[in-house]
Amino acid sequence: EKELDLEGKIKVEDVLFHLVGSADRIDKFGDSLRIIDYKSGKVEQKEVTFEEWDILIENPEKGKAFQLLMYAYLYLKKHPDLVGNKIIAGNYSFKNIVLGLIPVSEKKDKIRFMNKDTMDKFQYQLERILSNILSKDFVQTNDRNICQWCAYKHICNR
Repeated sequence: EKELDLEGKIKVEDVLFHLVGSADRIDKFGDSLRIIDYKSGKVEQKEVTFEEWDILIENPEKGKAFQLLMYAYLYLKKHPDLVGNKIIAGNYSFKNIVLGLIPVSEKKDKIRFMNKDTMDKFQYQLERILSNILSKDFVQTNDRNICQWCAYKHICNR
């Protein structure tokens, strides 16, 4: 499927959030289902590799990893029957296409398959972000130009 709009809802602290995203491509490749986001710029493996889940929301350089995990999360929420299959989320970078699909990885060279454990851990991080948005500590900027490059703009509807 090409350019698949994804959406879902999640309730945090009695507030219902509507989540949206748009995966560029979802396909079967061999025995894997791939959730793909194309990037016109350069993507490096380190941008979609993480060792601790907390880093996904603490380090803005992990925005691409967060985005891919969000797409996988939304897709699997709509297709729970696919959980347990070999599912990979990754980027294709037009600036370094020779690398092929650059998958979300937990630690170096360890692909993170999108399974129930992955989705549960991602949902916990997502709930942390949404809870922060609800707190008094979070203030949306008035300068929407800043939002253009923010990895979390889809959460606060920018």
